[in-house]
Amino acid sequence: MGRWLDDLRDARNSTKIAAGASFALGFLLLAWSTRKDLTSGWGLAYLPSLLSGLTGFLIGAPIALFFLNALNRDQVERSERRAVLALARNVAEDFHLTVRSCLRVGDSEADAEARLNSLVTKAENFYRYAVTDTRDLRKPNRGMRSRVIGVSVSRSVWDRAATAARDFLDEVGAATTLSQSRQALEWAGKAEAEWRFLERDIRARLVAAGRMWLDPDLAQSMHRDMDLLTGDDAQCLRRTRQLIQSMPKAKGAPTLRDVLDLSDCASSAWRWAHALRNVQTASHRPADFWAETASLPTK
Repeated sequence: MGRWLDDLRDARNSTKIAAGASFALGFLLLAWSTRKDLTSGWGLAYLPSLLSGLTGFLIGAPIALFFLNALNRDQVERSERRAVLALARNVAEDFHLTVRSCLRVGDSEADAEARLNSLVTKAENFYRYAVTDTRDLRKPNRGMRSRVIGVSVSRSVWDRAATAARDFLDEVGAATTLSQSRQALEWAGKAEAEWRFLERDIRARLVAAGRMWLDPDLAQSMHRDMDLLTGDDAQCLRRTRQLIQSMPKAKGAPTLRDVLDLSDCASSAWRWAHALRNVQTASHRPADFWAETASLPTK
C-alpha cells in the first residue's frame, strides 16, 4: 500500500486528474444506481447492470493503472540493479586480470600463491641480513653518526646482505615481469587506476542501486597496499641493483653509509613484497563478491 501511495504521488498531474475524475464519476454512478434500485425507479431492467459494469470500470481502471505502473517501475529498477551489479562484476574481473598480469605463472592459483610466498620469503631474508643483523652498526646517535659514517664495516656482514639482495631480485625476475622499477610502477599505476574507478564510480552506482560495497577492512587494505606499490618503495628494485653492483668484490671494505643504504633498500623491499602479495591475494575478492551477490534477490 505504501508503494502504491508513492506511485500515486509521483504520477503526472494529468494522470492524477484523469484518475480522480474517473473515481468521482464511478462513485457518483454507484450512488445514483443504488438510489434507483432502492426506489425501483428504473424503467428498463438492463440499465442497472449496465451502470454497475460502467461503475466497476471507472473505479477499477485507475487502480489497475497505478498497480501496473508500480509493477513496471519495480521491474525497471530491478533491471537497473542487475545491470549495475553486472558492470561492477565485469570491472572487478578486469581489475583482477590486470593485477595478475605481472605474474609469470599460468592460471593455477596454487602456483601463483607459491611464487608470491617465495618472493616474500626472499624479501624477509633480505630484511633480516640487511636490517636486523646490522642493527648494532646503526645504533650511534645522530651526533655521532656524522663522524662514523665513513667507518668501514665487516665485509662478511655486507656480503650476507648483498647475497640476500641478489636472491630477492632474482626471485622478482623469476616470479614476475617487474624486474625493473619502471615496469613495477607502470603496472601498479594501471592497477591503481582500475581500483580507483571501482572505488569512485562503481561504488557510487552500487550504493545508489541499493547494493553492497566491499568490506571496509578489505577496501582500506587495498587502498594502503596500492599506495605502497605506486610509491617510493617500488624504487627498491632499481636502488638495490645499483647499490650491490657498485660494490665489486675487489673494492675495499664497505662503509657504514653503504650498510645504511642497503638497509633502507631492504625495508622498502619488505614493504613492497608484502603489498604485492596482499594485492594479488585480495584482487579476486571483488569479482567473487559481486558474483555471489548477483544471485541474491533484489529489494
